[in-house]
Amino acid sequence: MLLALWGGNAMQCDVDVDVDVDVDVDVDVDVDVDVDVDVDVDVDVDVDVDVDVDVDVDVDVDVDVDVDVAAALVTSGLPAPMALQYERVLSPFLLLHVNRYAGRALEGEAQAEQPAERGTLLVKGVRSMWRQSAPLVSDVLQGCLERILLHDDTAAAVAFAEGRIRRLLSGREELGAFVMTGGLWRITGQQVAAAAAEADGGGAGGGAGGGGASGPPAPEDVRGPHASLAVRLSQRDPGRRFVLGERLAYVLLAGARTQDEAAEDPLSAAQRGAAPALELYWKNKLQPPLKELFAAVLSPAALQALPQGTTASSGPAPGLCADCIREHDTLPVTYLAQLWDDNAAQRVLSAALTACAACHSGGAAGRLLCENGECAATFARLGAVRRLAAAGERLERMAACEQPTAAVMGAAAMGVAAGVAAGVAAGVAEAGEEEERRWPVRALQW
Repeated sequence: MLLALWGGNAMQCDVDVDVDVDVDVDVDVDVDVDVDVDVDVDVDVDVDVDVDVDVDVDVDVDVDVDVDVAAALVTSGLPAPMALQYERVLSPFLLLHVNRYAGRALEGEAQAEQPAERGTLLVKGVRSMWRQSAPLVSDVLQGCLERILLHDDTAAAVAFAEGRIRRLLSGREELGAFVMTGGLWRITGQQVAAAAAEADGGGAGGGAGGGGASGPPAPEDVRGPHASLAVRLSQRDPGRRFVLGERLAYVLLAGARTQDEAAEDPLSAAQRGAAPALELYWKNKLQPPLKELFAAVLSPAALQALPQGTTASSGPAPGLCADCIREHDTLPVTYLAQLWDDNAAQRVLSAALTACAACHSGGAAGRLLCENGECAATFARLGAVRRLAAAGERLERMAACEQPTAAVMGAAAMGVAAGVAAGVAAGVAEAGEEEERRWPVRALQW
């Protein structure tokens, strides 16, 4: 029997035949299947679910906690406690600017608990603490701060400032009160020496004690009063050397166009009797910090009432015209004012000589050879000698007037009385000094 299978036809036959069959089946199937399936499914599902759940839970819990145990448990988990100590309280406190303030410092708990205690004055950043400031500026600002903060007396601070301003503008301050310092931070000694050699062509300022504040201008890299002075000092003394950071003392003298030309060595200026630039010190050095200070404690109207720079009169002029000489009280009052200046200069000179004799190595009877440019007694001694000589010259001029000297002396009492009645107190240094207020009494006794 022959069975043939083709393609995909399937047949099932049930035949019961006893046949011996040899079947040879050869099946060759070649199947090539290429299936490309592209499925794009876009599903947009919008689900809006609104769930409103109202849950009311009432829980009543009764917890019995031991406070001491809980405190000990919390404390054990914390770091060790810090001990706070009293340091300082500033009351009152005057804030002028960032990092510039002053106040009455109460250093202990006892002072803080007792407001009547004055405490101490604490000043930070104010110009009175600057080491380059002149002693005049530091003293005036410090005195005003003490009266405002420690004594709660603004009127006394204003009176103190006005008195010092009058002393400044009338020329009664010592030259040592105008000394300032500057650091040579931007130039080295080699630059100073090179600038001195470059400016040495004019020859101004040569000699150890000669020259003045004038001279050829310094190069651009050594600008500044202290730097310009360093150049001139190198010209006078070629052997002198400056180092980087050295602080140089200087004073600004009158008669110069710029501060670089006005700078001079304080000791040399005092020995020559040079006059400081009073208007410059007032307008540029003292007035700005005073305005800043009083602007915080005074009203604008009171601030405008402060002295604005008009030169105060130190007393009657020493030279009298013919009309003044004929007045019966003008000459005696003026003469006594000059005598007062002469006596004041003698007192200052005696005190300075005593101070210098106590510290110099020549002994009490030796000659004073001290030239310490950083000592206030040196400037007081040199200034008193200069004022004493000037007062003597004025007295000689007045003694040569038409009226006899004996008549002048006889009319002294009447002149002093007339002068005091008219408010003429030529010898009063500043308001508030009790010693200076009694000068007419001493003049009458004389």
